[in-house]
Amino acid sequence: MKTSNYIFLFLMILSFWGCEDFFSTTIDVDPPEYTPQLAATAIFNSTDTTVQVYVDNSKDIFASRRFGGGGESGLDGATIEVVRGNGTISTFGSNSFEGIYQGFLSAFEDNEEITINISHPDYETITATQKVPTKVIPTNYRYIENAGTDEYGYATSGVEITFDDPPGESNFYEVALLFKDSVLTDPINEIYEYYFNQTYNTSLDPNASQGPNYSDLFVSDVGFDGDKYKLLVQFEDYGDQSNSLVVVFNSITEARFKYAKSLRAFSDSGDFGPFGEPVTIFSNFENGLGTFGFGNPHIEEL
Repeated sequence: MKTSNYIFLFLMILSFWGCEDFFSTTIDVDPPEYTPQLAATAIFNSTDTTVQVYVDNSKDIFASRRFGGGGESGLDGATIEVVRGNGTISTFGSNSFEGIYQGFLSAFEDNEEITINISHPDYETITATQKVPTKVIPTNYRYIENAGTDEYGYATSGVEITFDDPPGESNFYEVALLFKDSVLTDPINEIYEYYFNQTYNTSLDPNASQGPNYSDLFVSDVGFDGDKYKLLVQFEDYGDQSNSLVVVFNSITEARFKYAKSLRAFSDSGDFGPFGEPVTIFSNFENGLGTFGFGNPHIEEL
């Protein structure tokens, strides 16, 4: 019986040798022609008087990718046009620093509709529109010294934020806690310089998830539309001796929420190595790629 098995295996090997291309690892690929597009990122807040827009061009899958340094990233020669609800049109651009364009505008109003147009002589103009979300101001903050453990089992402190969610609409929020610290720069006149350290924020709330930088929390009201809601934001303070704690509660557009969620998913996909799945970054520009998102923040020092 064993002899016949060996003979069968030997015949199988001979049959493979008879196919000269069986072990070949090279295949011919004829990819379709790709037309590059403008790609941009514009994340604004209603309080911004200086805005930044990053502009680049898209690449096909076989093209080399430029990253950072020496003016090798980003696309120069673009023009940014911001059209406001009151009819004001602001234009800036042409020259950039590694694809970053800077413009100066007056603060934005609640529910103001903003359209951004980005043009370049070599590409089709791209456009996106956002409406400034209504600012939601929390009604109460409560500091909790022992707020339980985070998802990794570490002890945390926390801030419970209470707010009234507007009913009958989809609302999205971005929340961050920062430590406010100071340095005495002029002892004679007792002048201090203040700076902020962002905490590593987490929450066990099922409606909240960490953003791409693992500090901001992104919240959807899909589970509590129109309710008075309490959100517990936890952080490891490591015995911090800061002057105070600052809460940034930002009412954001759905586009900004989806952009952050897709960036986090893209970042996490690398953890699965060869088993990771492709992640598409959220885009809302017409005729191109990229994201235009808005926020309307309320900042409170506790």
